[in-house]
Amino acid sequence: MSTNTVSIVSIVSFLSGIALFMCFQIVLYSYYDYLQYAFELVHIDLFSLISNLHPLLVFGFVFTLYQVLSYVLLCSLVRHDFYFGTAVRSNLLGSIFSLGLEISLVNYYSQYGHSTPAVPGSPPAPMSTLEARLQFLDHPYSGIYLCFLSFFHYSEFLIMALVNPGAVKMSSFMLNHSVPYHIAVVTSWIEYCAEMYFLSSYKLHPISTLIHTTGIVLCFTGEFIRKLAIFTASTNFNHIVQMNRKEGHRLVTDGIYSVFRHPSYVGWFMFSVGTQMILVNPICILGYTLASWDFFNARIYTEEEALIRFFGPEYITYQKRVKIWIPFIKGYQVERVEDVAAPGASGARLIRRES
Repeated sequence: MSTNTVSIVSIVSFLSGIALFMCFQIVLYSYYDYLQYAFELVHIDLFSLISNLHPLLVFGFVFTLYQVLSYVLLCSLVRHDFYFGTAVRSNLLGSIFSLGLEISLVNYYSQYGHSTPAVPGSPPAPMSTLEARLQFLDHPYSGIYLCFLSFFHYSEFLIMALVNPGAVKMSSFMLNHSVPYHIAVVTSWIEYCAEMYFLSSYKLHPISTLIHTTGIVLCFTGEFIRKLAIFTASTNFNHIVQMNRKEGHRLVTDGIYSVFRHPSYVGWFMFSVGTQMILVNPICILGYTLASWDFFNARIYTEEEALIRFFGPEYITYQKRVKIWIPFIKGYQVERVEDVAAPGASGARLIRRES
């Protein structure tokens, strides 16, 4: 399996997902009259049907229809199982990115674009099909969130395919990270939609705009730090904590690792909290902060225990020189460098410092 081929398949599929989903909607709307005529043959008024449905259901149908058609198309074009899995996931994430971009642009235009003033006493101008199905979103927060989230998952796979092809697999997309992760994502949408429905004015408050902007900065910064960390570590990086040292595994202490001891976790922590600030979800901002802190606290502790076994005094010295920079996380610590045997020596003993 060629590394270049995997990367090319993922890039082409992701970009195709962005472009084709937009084109699919344009074609669908262009042939609306023909669809209306086809439905009339079976005595169904398409306009009335769509008007009576919740905009979210209409959008869900269009998005699902596109995914089914693209899946069928990929089945006929891609034969290799791994390439097919890569193409399907990349295309899905590309179409989600496209959707987020569309929501953001449409809502931005509706807020800041020029509109024709209404004549006094005249009925309000009818909304376009696109505006009608997006009316449950009063601003582009959710669109920006979708762009960040889809790109995060896609770029996790792409950068692994580029810098550590031996470790790349379907799980590198991190779409099936864990059940708690899926619950967290669903919970964030439940809170967002509930607050948009009952407290929409709160979401549009100037303070909310400041929180939203801060979230964008956090996500950008977190993504940059994490991807730079993966690129710097190269073949020494893996999404799964390695409990046994492999041949060629070295301790990376240069570049971004000279600033943060665990830059990929720092970046992910910032990104995680930033996504909820983008949505201005006060409950999930607190929940994501606590849950992410607990996850990284346990993860760093386990990883550093393994790293001390791998590299011995070399890692202890690195620990003392470089901080983690996630508040109140100290990692796995030992009392004295002398208490750690040289890497590979028998009878190595770690004395943990309680903190």
